[in-house]
Amino acid sequence: MLPENDAPWPPPALKPALDKFEAWDAWWAGDPDMLRAHYEAASGAGAVNRPSQYAGGLVGKLARFWWGRPTPDSEPEAKLHVPLAGDTAQAYADLLFGEAITATSEHKGSTDRLTELLDDGMHSRLLEGAETVAALGGGYLRPMWDDRIGDKPWLDAVSPDMAVPEWIGGRLAGVNFWRIVRREQRGQIIYRHIERHEPGWIIHRLYRGERDKIGRPVPLEESDATAALAGHVNSAGAIETGYKLLSAVYVPRNRPTPMWRKLPMLRPMGRSLFAGAEPLLDALDETYAAWMRDVRLAKGRVFVPENMLDNYGPGQGAGWDPDRQFYATVPGMLGGKDDRLTVVQFSIRVDEHRDTARELVNTIMRRAGLNGATLGEPGDGGPAITAKEVSARERRSMLSRERGIRYWKPELRHAFGALLAADKRAFRTNVDPHAPINVEFPDSVSEDLETLAGTADLLNRADSASTWTRVEVLHPDWTETQVREEVAAIQRERGPVLDAPFPGDGEDGDDPDADPDAGE
Repeated sequence: MLPENDAPWPPPALKPALDKFEAWDAWWAGDPDMLRAHYEAASGAGAVNRPSQYAGGLVGKLARFWWGRPTPDSEPEAKLHVPLAGDTAQAYADLLFGEAITATSEHKGSTDRLTELLDDGMHSRLLEGAETVAALGGGYLRPMWDDRIGDKPWLDAVSPDMAVPEWIGGRLAGVNFWRIVRREQRGQIIYRHIERHEPGWIIHRLYRGERDKIGRPVPLEESDATAALAGHVNSAGAIETGYKLLSAVYVPRNRPTPMWRKLPMLRPMGRSLFAGAEPLLDALDETYAAWMRDVRLAKGRVFVPENMLDNYGPGQGAGWDPDRQFYATVPGMLGGKDDRLTVVQFSIRVDEHRDTARELVNTIMRRAGLNGATLGEPGDGGPAITAKEVSARERRSMLSRERGIRYWKPELRHAFGALLAADKRAFRTNVDPHAPINVEFPDSVSEDLETLAGTADLLNRADSASTWTRVEVLHPDWTETQVREEVAAIQRERGPVLDAPFPGDGEDGDDPDADPDAGE
């Protein structure tokens, strides 16, 4: 349902999730200022030792994070951040959508249109959505369209901290997306646009409220961001989607989420790649900062006796030229301990820091369900390996990919149906949004062309496979239509041949075992 007038906003039931989203967002962004602000906010900044650092519970835990400790005023800021969290989220997205997916429908017009829509930048938007899902544990997809900027609808990815979901049996039954579109009186008055999705309808409301209250509905025309919607909604502020199901979908990264299993509103939400790994990420940053501290301290320093300094005059200080070759001797010079040049050079504990960092990285990756090789190490620059060897080396990542696909596939089928419904409504295209849709993810690891060509050549010389089979071996990602066209082209190049039926094209058009090479 839509928010009640003057209801608290965001809803209090979402607060545990919003607090986590803020932390995960800071790690994902890789911004030291965001990390510092989040963890220092657990207790007031100020003295080096704060009461909160000795407290129990969540406040004490966050205050004891390395990022929660303020830097003493007498020392320079030396905190360093390693953006492993962001790299991991991007790697997870690449595992799923690094190669283009395909979508087909039992309705031919829908298949053709889906191909157009996928080629219109949707692959990149799915990558963006998958990275959001990886970092924040889940995310939403919703159809968008605007005939002022294009003749095609698109899928928009929405982060979970900008939505209020409603669940039935763990499945999304309705959702309110929200955004701030206007501020007044130095941020005391806030206008929020609520876009509610429910089966068959999208409802738009503009609320004028306060920082922590939604306020009351006002006309859409009161904000430039929503004024254009006023001409498209009915008297109830709604737009009919033409789709019998909910037009928005929620994709979790992984379930269950143990920390929310007793909270009905949060239980269906997914688990972030970073969930439970925040202390390890914090320790990794501390390890690298300590390593860099060793580097700074190890800079060679020379202590020079006072009689080797050149006096620049009253109030001008003194200095020493390290390139000077000759000095005039004075009584006592070179005769006592204080007349000697002293060089101080500390060692850098490279092995200790590297081993600690490597163990932390491996533990973080294992927690995320990924293999270290997914980020490109170890093994880069070594001899070429086969796809089978790659799969074996990255088995943990491949299993996580398969698990992710099982979450994404049904939601994409649903989302593509909603997208076609929006396309039909807004642009009058010949599609059927309710016809069954199939979504296929490509193999994550493919053999190189040389290996595939060698396999096809062996099959040909052994006279053990048809032209159709050899084309399928060489092009495993091709559709049946593409294979059919390629086989026909090969037969034309070979010269006149007997009419050779394709699979499924026997005399009666129903012989699935026919050989494309028959009659050669």
